[in-house]
Amino acid sequence: MKILIPKNKNFIINLILQRTGPFLKLGGRESLNRWMKTNQRSQLFDFLASNSLLDTYIELVIQDISKEITELKLFLEQKKKCCIVSVGPGNGIAELFLLKTYDVERLYLVDIETNNLHQHGFAETAAGYASLQETIAFLRANDTDHVSISGINPTKQEMPKLTFDYFVSFLSMGFHYPLSSYLNYILDSSVPGSFLIFDKRKNYTDLDLARIFQSFELVSAIPAEKSERLILCAKA
Repeated sequence: MKILIPKNKNFIINLILQRTGPFLKLGGRESLNRWMKTNQRSQLFDFLASNSLLDTYIELVIQDISKEITELKLFLEQKKKCCIVSVGPGNGIAELFLLKTYDVERLYLVDIETNNLHQHGFAETAAGYASLQETIAFLRANDTDHVSISGINPTKQEMPKLTFDYFVSFLSMGFHYPLSSYLNYILDSSVPGSFLIFDKRKNYTDLDLARIFQSFELVSAIPAEKSERLILCAKA
């Protein structure tokens, strides 16, 4: 699948902070460590550009995400005219793959966008490295006019009242911050057959996971280096 990726500095820097694995693989650890210490962002883009690695980085990110969505297809039921809620979509590349894979009618992108935090581990509060406006523009530039796409910043807007078919949070809820941030919304907005997909960070016990398992059954757990991707389906 051909994907048009904006190469403007802000889009790429946000992508690096969302998908650090390929950046580290290409030798960007020093630049990332400098960001962690100083919150200076520009050297992240400059590292790729000055070493002619920008296209290589983008290709690696797309390969990783394509593999992840292919894995999901093995476990997710195809639903017609479905509704997806994505929490922490970042630049929306994974969501684009979902739109090209499933019969999606409505997509809700939920992101706190930017704040003053610059952590990259697990914290009680999420850090923001995204622009909903840029993410929607990216999705629209890749032939998604058939889908209703809405952006919600939960620090400024109320979460939409709806019933979701798929609630996804890739490397966000459960990985960088606790399930409690969206637990009640998930429980209130799901119906039997709704799917919940998120990444659970290893070596961290999230007390709200027990409440999730009261209402959802585990379909599969896909292991990764620092997490496992849980795929759950709401019980009847």
